[in-house]
Amino acid sequence: MQNTNNAILSNILQILLHELLKLSEKDLKDLHEGSTELTFHISKKKHKKNNDLPASKNVNHSSYQDIYNRIEKMSSREAAFEYLKKQNLSNFKLKQMAKSIDIPINKTDKNEELYEKIIEAAIGFRLRSAAIQNS
Repeated sequence: MQNTNNAILSNILQILLHELLKLSEKDLKDLHEGSTELTFHISKKKHKKNNDLPASKNVNHSSYQDIYNRIEKMSSREAAFEYLKKQNLSNFKLKQMAKSIDIPINKTDKNEELYEKIIEAAIGFRLRSAAIQNS
């Protein structure tokens, strides 16, 4: 128990030192002279867990692959576009999806451009090939 407490105190002192090193020279001098007081405020860190995110934000790489696989089975760009749009993915999530399936993107790509790139990668070649064969 004593070793555990020592380890905890050591960790807390490291955190305290890290925060003290952020103080300005004037603040350190005032603290040393006693003209200011050091106080502590303990609060919980605000980290969002994956489960706390809304469903549209809680998408992982296997979900991206599932969405992509479903698009690959579609017979038209319009159906794929509607399906992808219904997934309600943010621009950030669309970029993550594109990266996870090795689609080159630009930082400035808007959602519409990302939809097109993802759909083109998934079914564009097949649809173009079918159109050529049918003509």
